[in-house]
Amino acid sequence: MGERRWAGWAVVGCLVSFAGVWVAQRAVDVSLLDVMVYRAAGWTVRTGGNLYALRVEHAQLKMTYPPFAGLMFVPLTWVGTGAMRTAATAANLLLVVALSALSLRLVGRPARVPAVLAVAALAVWCEPVWATVRYGQINLLLAVLVLWDLTRRAEHRWAGVGIGVAAGIKLTPALFVVMLGAAGLLVRGTPYLRRALVAAGTFAGTVAVAAAALPADSRRYWTGVVVTANRPGFAGNVANQSLRGVVARLAHTAAPGTGWLCAAAVVAVVGLAVGVAALLAGDRLPWARPGRRWPAR
Repeated sequence: MGERRWAGWAVVGCLVSFAGVWVAQRAVDVSLLDVMVYRAAGWTVRTGGNLYALRVEHAQLKMTYPPFAGLMFVPLTWVGTGAMRTAATAANLLLVVALSALSLRLVGRPARVPAVLAVAALAVWCEPVWATVRYGQINLLLAVLVLWDLTRRAEHRWAGVGIGVAAGIKLTPALFVVMLGAAGLLVRGTPYLRRALVAAGTFAGTVAVAAAALPADSRRYWTGVVVTANRPGFAGNVANQSLRGVVARLAHTAAPGTGWLCAAAVVAVVGLAVGVAALLAGDRLPWARPGRRWPAR
């Protein structure tokens, strides 16, 4: 009875927190600008236009994701703009709950309802989550796909698919393929290399599907768009929290040159090294509960 009471209070607290975020964001008239770009991309795919000639809203935002993402955005055009904006916000809030549950599972903690909802109620006010909900971005979906993969049993036939799909939508999650591959090569006999291969194969599948459905856009993306660093917009924008944006602001320039590439390479190598070390440490990590199932070996 005690646990059920705690679960009830957790549900109420989480709903109050989510309602607060919803009201606060509507009060400041959030733009949900990114989901408008996604919708425009989906509409362009539906009508057979040039996906990478797309310009959206007053900011003239461009499509920067792989063509497979354009295919995934088509369902956003099946409803009106108002319904889509509401659905995007609601979906992101539900994804916060899923992300909280997977995060607890990742570190070997029981994903019980009170704990999951308490984490979600707090996490939704953190800046990265707040911004994702505010702009209607897909970051939470990508994070859930990756964590869903990393919390699967080693022998699970689908382990790796989530990361591959996430990388097909936005290239950044492909770093997890590298991390898993490096861990598998360093310690033979672990399931990491298999997961990396499944993820890489799934990513290749997304590229193939997009190439078959959108051959012209696929050619444009993989032969030019993918390496166009200034495509997302002005690098020095204060909203740009990437390393390229930091370097651009520090150097007071709109074209940071190769300096940001060096900084990105260092951060990528250090981040991957930490990720691989944590992956191989397994149960020895200080926050892990002994005997947890992941990572299974």
